[in-house]
Amino acid sequence: MNYFSLFKGFHVFGNALTVSLVILAKVFADPIDSYWQQKVDYDMDIVLHDSIRQITGKTTIKYTNNSPDSLDKLYMHLYPNAFQVGSVKYREYIGNSGRESRASYFKSRLKGFTSKIDIHEFAVAMPKDGSSWIHKTPILKMFEIDDTILKAKLFKKIAPGSTVRVDLKWTHHVGDMVERAGFFEGQYNMAQWYPKLVVYDENGWHPDVFHAEGEFYGEFGDFKVNFDIPFDFIIAASGVVVKGDPGWESVSVDTSIEYNIWLDLYNSSYKESSETRRREVSFLAENVHDFAWFADKRFHVLKGEVELPNSKKKVTLWSMFTNNEAELWRNSIEYIHDAIYYYSLWNGDYKYKHCIAVDGTISAGSGMEYPNITIIGEMKNSYLLEEVIVHEVGHNWFYGMLANNERKYPWLDEGINSHNELRYMRLKYPNYNSQTHEMPSFIKKLFDLDKYTNKQMNWELGYLMNAWIAKDQPIALGSKQFTYENYFDIAYGKAAIAFDYL
Repeated sequence: MNYFSLFKGFHVFGNALTVSLVILAKVFADPIDSYWQQKVDYDMDIVLHDSIRQITGKTTIKYTNNSPDSLDKLYMHLYPNAFQVGSVKYREYIGNSGRESRASYFKSRLKGFTSKIDIHEFAVAMPKDGSSWIHKTPILKMFEIDDTILKAKLFKKIAPGSTVRVDLKWTHHVGDMVERAGFFEGQYNMAQWYPKLVVYDENGWHPDVFHAEGEFYGEFGDFKVNFDIPFDFIIAASGVVVKGDPGWESVSVDTSIEYNIWLDLYNSSYKESSETRRREVSFLAENVHDFAWFADKRFHVLKGEVELPNSKKKVTLWSMFTNNEAELWRNSIEYIHDAIYYYSLWNGDYKYKHCIAVDGTISAGSGMEYPNITIIGEMKNSYLLEEVIVHEVGHNWFYGMLANNERKYPWLDEGINSHNELRYMRLKYPNYNSQTHEMPSFIKKLFDLDKYTNKQMNWELGYLMNAWIAKDQPIALGSKQFTYENYFDIAYGKAAIAFDYL
């Protein structure tokens, strides 16, 4: 339901209670016991071949059909295939869809780009006796790949309440960094990197291709991912470490001495080991709808902890960064700590066991979120670094735990999260304004900018500039329906303002 339509005819300030009651009446009118969602459990064996920038994967998926429907097909996302000449994303960017900065970056780097997924083996089966996988019946009729979507047709339908097994062998050819994923200056940023089952919900299948604009929609499940990587790489991932060595202890920052002194000692003593040595490590991420990982030989690691305000449970915090902006990252544990504490206070306690922020250069923007882990680009100053870490960590509530369809209603994720980010920065830094922070004082005085708040300049101004020239759009649109100017100014800004006024 488009809850913003309920605001029509109401004065926001005078009738906020009335609006809230209408929304609550709608929520409680829907029978909760009729709700269902599919369960998708992944078990993956991943080998990184650094010399040729290639990942080989073996995946076993247990797919449980909790819907009331019998399914005669399955769909899978093959997101890396979007970065090919002729893909839907390519055609949309060439046609000037999506954000201009992202489109120009994409087009300038696409020539000769090699990122793609090859499927070598694909099978679907169900157990013969209903429970044991020792004896199983193949039910795959055929499969075909179109752009970023694999479609599999089945001989036998997947009945309500039953589980099937999907087995794949595949290769991901990792190209240079474009948008959220790829290889950049020695770092592997692996997001949208594996064959991923498409969501089936009350509206049916959602085999959405990887469009020029918009984010994602996924099924919840448990991810067990076993890595075999070159020994020199330090790896961070969505899950907790259940076996092996991710390499964090060997690069942990000694916080008892000055960071620059520690760094000099580390650089003078560090020697890369032989490329023939390998590191094995397994991660488990429970009840999440995606899995991302990042690997770099240059990571330094800080560790911390936060006690949640309601349950008093403790969450382990990690930050992993390179020399590039090491001074800015000195207080990164504080930023993660405060983000989780205040978001928990306002929205309910963080439900996972750990949270990681990773320093990386990405063309998706300043940062990008994944379950339990986020990657952050170059920030230039500590205020911006904190603000972006807070925003991306905050996505664990709205993108992570609630997990609406971001393609259909991006404001439910970005708008609510941006409101929390605004609230956080206003609480911790009442006089901070991201637009004027580094501006010379005489310029601020000349244009009378000191009286404007962060909310006014960072959120309201962007939205109003388009509204003044009649280019405003409704908040509750799908991501593909926004103009590239409005995707940020409306789904993030206008929605955040609405929540802030309420």
